[in-house]
Amino acid sequence: MYPVLTVIIWVLCSAGVIFLMTKETNRRIAEAVSSEALPEEEQETQKTKRSAVPYAWNTGNIVLFILSILFSGICAYVVQASVTSVIFCIEMGLCYITLLGAAVVDRKCKEIPNMVSAFLAVAGIIMLAVQSIFIDSSMLYALSSLLGCFLAFAVLMIAGKMAKGGIGMGDIKLLSAVGLTAGLQVVISTLILALFCCLAGMLYMKAAAYLHKKEDTKQFDGVLPFAPFLYLGFLIMCIFKIY
Repeated sequence: MYPVLTVIIWVLCSAGVIFLMTKETNRRIAEAVSSEALPEEEQETQKTKRSAVPYAWNTGNIVLFILSILFSGICAYVVQASVTSVIFCIEMGLCYITLLGAAVVDRKCKEIPNMVSAFLAVAGIIMLAVQSIFIDSSMLYALSSLLGCFLAFAVLMIAGKMAKGGIGMGDIKLLSAVGLTAGLQVVISTLILALFCCLAGMLYMKAAAYLHKKEDTKQFDGVLPFAPFLYLGFLIMCIFKIY
């Protein structure tokens, strides 16, 4: 019964998060379009969202929705079968649905709402408090969480400086919250896998631009939203039990 219940909860939460974040994305795009009446310097921050196409129930998005729900169920089953701690399973579920929600918004708007990272950070603190009550080795879990949070923040801050702003504060806050909630090993695995996925995505887009229209290769400036790759990294980590 426990495996079935876990799968159902992850799937329902994932579906709910997708719907909520889809509405939030479309709201942000609509607000950005209406901001064309604002002064030019204020419009600059809205440029990316104004050029984004709102979510609609077309074939491509329906396929993505179905795949997301399918992978949610697979991840839930694998995680609950491979861990003995109910608390850790809950932590992984919280990270999964938060990364999924962030990916939905970031894919279109290239920004991550602060409320998403704040939700996961608060959840992580609550789970640490629960662990301190019910788990004898709670200090080890707390140390792992603090190290995971610090490492994610430090690594992405350094990478962002080296990439001259290629990694935004939203990505840094999000991954730090993952580290705080799920611990050091999870955040390291997620980050490494996300970077590999991001590299593959950039190479694919460069190659596609070059093959389809050589004169338009400069249109792709190498900037990709990072939250979808963090979600993919976490997804791969869950399925292959790299935690």
